[in-house]
Amino acid sequence: MSEREAPIFRPHGVSRRDLLASGASALGWTALAPAVPLAAETVVAAAQRRLAVGFIEGSERFDATISPSSRELDGATVVPASSLILGEQSWAGEMVRMRIHGLYPRLTMVDRDTVDTAYLRVRYWADEDPLHRRPLDFIAWGARRHPANQGQSVSFLLRLGLTGNVLDLAVELRTKSKAGSLGAVGPVAPSVLSTSFTVDADAGMARIGPGLYLIGLVPGTYDAAVKLPESRASVIQPELRALMVSFRPLPLQ
Repeated sequence: MSEREAPIFRPHGVSRRDLLASGASALGWTALAPAVPLAAETVVAAAQRRLAVGFIEGSERFDATISPSSRELDGATVVPASSLILGEQSWAGEMVRMRIHGLYPRLTMVDRDTVDTAYLRVRYWADEDPLHRRPLDFIAWGARRHPANQGQSVSFLLRLGLTGNVLDLAVELRTKSKAGSLGAVGPVAPSVLSTSFTVDADAGMARIGPGLYLIGLVPGTYDAAVKLPESRASVIQPELRALMVSFRPLPLQ
């Protein structure tokens, strides 16, 4: 799978006080525009939920470009990223490399209830006066089940904020499921799931640090510790569906 190097983006963190002053909500991305045009009836069905983020224990030792289908992940323990004691506090205000490895497990055409399309958005803050910052976001990655596009592995540099939500992510999903005795395809149901990362111990936020994270596409999946199945398993539990990302510090100059 090829990899692209994206431009440098320079987000800035914002404290809860600044966030309230700006009138924005880091966990409520109500202003997100759809990554692809949506029919009016599907927009009405859209919902927002919190992403469950898991951290793969010991993954800071894995190769930086590891594939989501690597056997190194077999039997790995995933713990809630919000349960870690602290984020990497030395990263506050620093540049880090974020890598989007792809979907875990890979999409297949025979999935019964699965992701139809998925887009990852990264939110950062405009470099303005702290009391008048406005949130900006960009689409960093996308994939679809049909026509098949698993999404490229991509990495880019980001400057994290100093405090609070130093980085915000949102996954925009459209799912399609089979329904009825005749197996007719049901309607597309779009949804937006979001989360925030912290370098500290802010309640409810994922702690950011070196290693691999699974951004769960099913709410609640990684809110408790789980063990990943063998990669050769004939069936992977659909509730484990996730987007695998990682963060690494920049090499010392």
